[in-house]
Amino acid sequence: MMLRDHDEMLLRLPGTVEEREWLEGHLEVLSVKERIALTAAMAHEPPQDMAGAVNCLLSLEW
Repeated sequence: MMLRDHDEMLLRLPGTVEEREWLEGHLEVLSVKERIALTAAMAHEPPQDMAGAVNCLLSLEW
């Protein structure tokens, strides 16, 4: 699966191996609706590290 631009950016953020693995797994299965929400959330407040990216993705469920 080809990574989208913001996926690649998220995976380059500083973080732990566990955070990277979690992000990789969740980015692969995002729905179109979740991708749109993620893009909007990142435009509003870009994560500074992988922990922030994980939190951003977790907030999409709500």
